[in-house]
Amino acid sequence: MFSPEFWQAVLLGVVQGIAEFLPISSSGHLVVLGPPVGRWMGTTAHSDENLVLNVVLHLGTLLSILVVYRRAIWNLLKDFRLCLYIVLATIPLGIAGLTLKPLLDRAFETPMVVAIGWIATAGMLLVGQKSANRPDAKPLAEMTAWQAIMIGLFQAVALVPGISRSGSTISGGMLCGLRRNDAATFSFFIAIPAISAAALKVLMDAVSLESADQSAVSMLVTQWPALLAGALTSFVVGVVALKLLLKAVATMRLHWFAYYCLAMATGTLIWQLGPWSAAG
Repeated sequence: MFSPEFWQAVLLGVVQGIAEFLPISSSGHLVVLGPPVGRWMGTTAHSDENLVLNVVLHLGTLLSILVVYRRAIWNLLKDFRLCLYIVLATIPLGIAGLTLKPLLDRAFETPMVVAIGWIATAGMLLVGQKSANRPDAKPLAEMTAWQAIMIGLFQAVALVPGISRSGSTISGGMLCGLRRNDAATFSFFIAIPAISAAALKVLMDAVSLESADQSAVSMLVTQWPALLAGALTSFVVGVVALKLLLKAVATMRLHWFAYYCLAMATGTLIWQLGPWSAAG
């Protein structure tokens, strides 16, 4: 009844919903698992089509943030200072995204980069959690502009696939002196403009390719059931994963995700460096 592309979108929606919020890198999972899933399910999606699917899945998880944090976001709109800090934290991401785009594009084609990114994520989670109990940790109401900029730098580093955006920004917030729950809240506040801008940019790039290659645009028309299914899946799974992460932050369980990242990095390194990699 449903096409292979439909089930691929649903499966990747599950991966996206879990990995976008749990500190294990959604982009890293899509780089490593996306091509094998496509071959397994018999799909041969063009790279531009994969970008469109990636954007749709991210929009699903963006909606998860808006739903889970709806009350906090409403209060945020009345807090000019905190809104300004969100802008400050987003600037490093924008600069890095514009200046390092060629390098980042190549990184998304290199599983070895993802493995290194997972190792970096594990390190940040372990170090960040150790600093979570510092007695001078401050609530979000006492956050400074310097802290916002530093957390923004952690978010910019997460452009590298394998480095978790949520993991790096939550760890960065705790390292900068925020209480762990407030670090998580600010992490997802700054995720809203980050995910929105990334989705908008890729969609604009896809539309600009229409004269030379209509694969991405045509996918919006012909594969909309698969795209809708992927978005809904990433939204529902994202809500569950986001609540799970908030509980893990509150109960000091981030090291679980660090161990998972190390396991994924090890598996990817074995896959890439083993004697079978040349034949694959």
